[in-house]
This record gives sequence, structure tokens and C-alpha cells, in this order.
Amino acid sequence: MDYPKGAMGIHFVNVPSVGQKLDPMRPNVLIYEPTKKGLKLVGVEWLVPLTPDTKEPPKLFGQTFMGPMEGHYPLIPREFVHYDLHAWLFRDNPNGMFSPTNPNVKCSKAEFPMLENPTKMMPGPM
Repeated sequence: MDYPKGAMGIHFVNVPSVGQKLDPMRPNVLIYEPTKKGLKLVGVEWLVPLTPDTKEPPKLFGQTFMGPMEGHYPLIPREFVHYDLHAWLFRDNPNGMFSPTNPNVKCSKAEFPMLENPTKMMPGPM
């Protein structure tokens, strides 16, 4: 996948909510930026698995989710094919509120390496 320049931040997934009915008021991922003072909430994400009964990509707020894509290995197994939609609610994003990346987010203050490899688009309704 080609992403605009920028970072994605550190994602915390509410695992039990994944695969449940999509709720615009309850994103299942919170996105944080590491800072000298700790983690700062900068955005949210809705994560929807691709299932055999998926007929079209999910939509929220007039936005079509990106995907389907493989999991973001090694953080998420490649076999977890999914759609996602980011929303930068707490940090301005010149790429747009719903861009997957944000050049105003920096992850250089993290105390651990970011090991994620690039993900690939997968077959499915697009």
C-alpha cells in the first residue's frame, strides 16, 4: 500500500470490539503519539475484519474504509485481512482528517523500535 508521508502513531486496539457492529461513537482503536511527557491521544481508528459475508467496504461519515488489506505484521498477523478508517480528531492533519498517516505526528520519541512492515492490499470487495 502507498501511504502519504507521515506517521501513524502507536495504536491501542480494543480487541473484543473488533468484529462487532460498527459504532461511529466508539472507535475500536485509539492512536497515540509518544512525547517526552508520555503518550498523547492524537486520533482514532475503526477496524473491520473482512468476512465471507462482506459485500462492500464499510463506510462512516461519508468515507469509504481503506482495504481490504493484510494484517500489519508483526504487530497483527498477515492473515487478519481487514478494512480501516483513521480520524485525526486531536491533531491537525494537512493530509486530511481521514488520511491513514499524519505528518504532524512524530514517533521519534518512542523508547522501542517500530517493527511494522508495509502491508498489502488483498482480494475482496473494494
